[in-house]
Amino acid sequence: MSLLETRGGVPHVFGATIDSSGRLHSFGQMAKWVQVIAATQPVKVYFNAADFAADTNYVTVPIATVEVPLVIFEGPADIDTIWLRATIAGSSVVTVIAYLRRG
Repeated sequence: MSLLETRGGVPHVFGATIDSSGRLHSFGQMAKWVQVIAATQPVKVYFNAADFAADTNYVTVPIATVEVPLVIFEGPADIDTIWLRATIAGSSVVTVIAYLRRG
């Protein structure tokens, strides 16, 4: 079994600048595993539209510091869309890697 298969399949990489109004991104097919990296400020990650609209049930991804040089939220997620929002005014550079299901 390859490393890609342990994470769920083919990686789909999405990079964007996210502000406090938020943004959604569709992977085009179901993902089994998701990783989110916030570069310039913390980002909230939502897994459905209702939670995004209500600003509830989210995971906050902090930014890296000198003490912790790489911060990644990762975990299993049976989703085809992800919603992202910067935690404060301004914008954050975000990288999302979704490991898509095969076939």
